[in-house]
Amino acid sequence: MSKRIVPVLACVLALSACLVTRPSEVHVVTAPDASATGFGSAFSMDEQRLVARAVSEGSPVVYVFDAFGSGWEHTATISAPPTATDAWGSSVAVSGDTIAVADPYFPATGTVELGRVTLYSADGGAWAIAQQITAGQDWTSFAAGVWLSERGLVVQSGANCDSTCSVGTWTLYHRYGQFFSKAFQTSPGVGLSVGVDEGRFALGNPGGYDIDSYGRDNALRVIDANVTLPHFILDEVVPLGDPYGTDPLTTDLFRKVDISGDLLAYESCCSSDDRLHIRRFDGTTYQPEATFPLDEQSESVVALPGLVMVADPDEGEWHTYAFHDGEWKRSSDLPAPDHVAGQFEVPPVAVGDRVAVAGDGVIHILTVEVVEVEDD
Repeated sequence: MSKRIVPVLACVLALSACLVTRPSEVHVVTAPDASATGFGSAFSMDEQRLVARAVSEGSPVVYVFDAFGSGWEHTATISAPPTATDAWGSSVAVSGDTIAVADPYFPATGTVELGRVTLYSADGGAWAIAQQITAGQDWTSFAAGVWLSERGLVVQSGANCDSTCSVGTWTLYHRYGQFFSKAFQTSPGVGLSVGVDEGRFALGNPGGYDIDSYGRDNALRVIDANVTLPHFILDEVVPLGDPYGTDPLTTDLFRKVDISGDLLAYESCCSSDDRLHIRRFDGTTYQPEATFPLDEQSESVVALPGLVMVADPDEGEWHTYAFHDGEWKRSSDLPAPDHVAGQFEVPPVAVGDRVAVAGDGVIHILTVEVVEVEDD
């Protein structure tokens, strides 16, 4: 008999105890307007709030949902400001009573797309614009992505080149009262993959070459925005060509990055050598703790307390890895919801023991647990 009844074939076939990753709760969130399209094409979640982009009556909107009891209730709809472009809301972020909405193609007129981030604050239940941030002339698509915590805002930028160029930068804004002020900006090519948890931002840059043979080094950085003077608690750079592992031309070392509490997880690949890396903060920096081989490159890496999930769109599932009995172990695969399986086009969002994933106009919020199953 098992400790808990879990219908998993892998454990039936196992000759000893195995770990099973499963959802203990599943919530389904849909657009409040049945005619809306693209619901969940961008979304973000914290402990009590979910925000999701959609297009309603031909214009982009951001729907706000709050956690009530055992479900999620639609509480507000934020419409794009008059000066917004059709790309408004292509990236969104939420933390408490603050929502960040990106518009990478702003302004709608002219030949240069500078980009803009609009910050909304809840005032007596109504969401109002608190601040708008734009970039200078050096970068286009300034608001290619946004990530938000209680004390910090990270804005990802595209480079001043055509749409095939993936080199960019990111800018950290530190929060002072109700406003965010620029703290610092990285050099080009840093922050193409970003994870955030409890005021720490993990920034991964997979090394490689872009158009015009522009090379960028592999970089993995973690910044602490919880303090008055934000600073790096991890700053690791591996130049192209450095034999970090087995490949003399090292590329794509830090592809997909996520962070959860003291855990840092990321994927690396050198030729066909794809791996998942897990590190833990020791009070000073993040020390390597476990490495697992991967069959192929993933679509996303999600970190939860004591659990890392790697998306496999071909199989329509997550491969999961759990910290159990003092060590990291392979747990069972977790099937993705039907609306998501085979896609994983929108990066999942993890908060605590919950992971949210979107597909086909539906957002699924799963509370995930790992149980041990024994064979008598």
